[in-house]
Amino acid sequence: MFQRPVLTTICAFVLVAVVGCGSKPPAIKTRPVTGTVNLKGQPLANATVAFFPVDSGVGMSATGETDAQGHFKVQTHAGGTTFVPGAMVGEYKVTVSKTAAGTASASNMLGTDLSKMSDEQKKKQQGSAPGDSPLPGIKPGDKGPEGNKESLAVSSIVPEVYTDIKKTTLTASVKESAENTFTFNLDD
Repeated sequence: MFQRPVLTTICAFVLVAVVGCGSKPPAIKTRPVTGTVNLKGQPLANATVAFFPVDSGVGMSATGETDAQGHFKVQTHAGGTTFVPGAMVGEYKVTVSKTAAGTASASNMLGTDLSKMSDEQKKKQQGSAPGDSPLPGIKPGDKGPEGNKESLAVSSIVPEVYTDIKKTTLTASVKESAENTFTFNLDD
């Protein structure tokens, strides 16, 4: 008779030890943060917007991605696979980045002169033509279309001053009791 309760108790302890007590990620208090990114007066689609706390010992970074109209919402990483909408109250340096993939021959490997491209070529280079992907499975050493002598090149659409946290001039102040909507106009 005593074997069944003892066996049940042992199983319960083993189950708790294996499964755990169901700890939750730490509570992170955030405020909604939205905005728009424009590059040379036009909405910048499919760009990554990152908010980095000015004081690296306080707060957490938050990121978002722009839609076709250049609008974004940020979210804060709360650990594991958990993200919390918004950003914590505080001062931030902001970076914006977007890369494009295309083909480059040896003559234009150092850069593409977009001023000499048609609008359709520019859209394809920037990954914004319908069906294009900015980085469609590119691996080092991949050849251009049909294995020709061109090689694939990845370039930044956004000027470096906005992509580098040490150089960025973009800032944001996330407030507790304010509408935290930001517009970032990127120029050369």
